[in-house]
Amino acid sequence: MHRWLATASILAVILVGLEAGWRTWRRTPPATPAGRFEALFLIVLGASIAGGLGLLAGGGRPGEVLHFVYAIVALGALPVANSLAKRTGSRAQGLTTLVAAVVTLAVIARLFGTG
Repeated sequence: MHRWLATASILAVILVGLEAGWRTWRRTPPATPAGRFEALFLIVLGASIAGGLGLLAGGGRPGEVLHFVYAIVALGALPVANSLAKRTGSRAQGLTTLVAAVVTLAVIARLFGTG
């Protein structure tokens, strides 16, 4: 279940990145789909993290201790980037979200390697 939710979080962050790329290209401000895609991503990733904590409580351990650090970075990268870009223009907001989505995707890929 933990791995399935991690895979679902990859799909959700790809949606966020595609939507941000589209916004960057069209220079439009974030709209309802942007917020919904980001919320979906955070909910799925939060559920995956909760499942991982359940595995940890049951005696399971990740391959590396850095797995915990990567999980925190994956959970926080997108909200922090969006809050930093909140007062910028539409194109900068989209570009910031796009970069954060790519970074988050790389971190989630690394999570699969340390899991």
